[in-house]
Amino acid sequence: MLGNQYYITKKFNLALSEFEKVLLKHPKNNCAKKKLVICNIKLGLIRKAFDDFYYLLMNNINCLLKCDFAKDECPCIEIIYDIESYQCKLNDFEKNLALGMLWISLNIEESIEYFNKVLNYERKFRKIFNVITKLNQIHNKKIRG
Repeated sequence: MLGNQYYITKKFNLALSEFEKVLLKHPKNNCAKKKLVICNIKLGLIRKAFDDFYYLLMNNINCLLKCDFAKDECPCIEIIYDIESYQCKLNDFEKNLALGMLWISLNIEESIEYFNKVLNYERKFRKIFNVITKLNQIHNKKIRG
């Protein structure tokens, strides 16, 4: 798929366009939707990324939790570094929202922490409460074994 080639070579604007085309034909393609989330984050379209992230979280959370970073050639760690070291032009709300989404497959506790920070900026963001609740449930299941 052309979108994957663009994604691997970090041409996120071109990959975004290709993944959107795929999703028009196959709206339940969770792999394309997950990559669309990452493309949107990288391009600074954080709220748009969150809409797709939220869909995946509520409908196929395993797609978000399980990631083979080498096999999937996932740029999440690099993007996290860029955001945390202020190399991206995001406000604090966008930064915390993006990091919450990116950390989910690496460290669920870290993800929850960033989503909690989002509430400092927008308490009425109802979907964030749903995300935190869902992530806490998963985290608590992991702790209990």
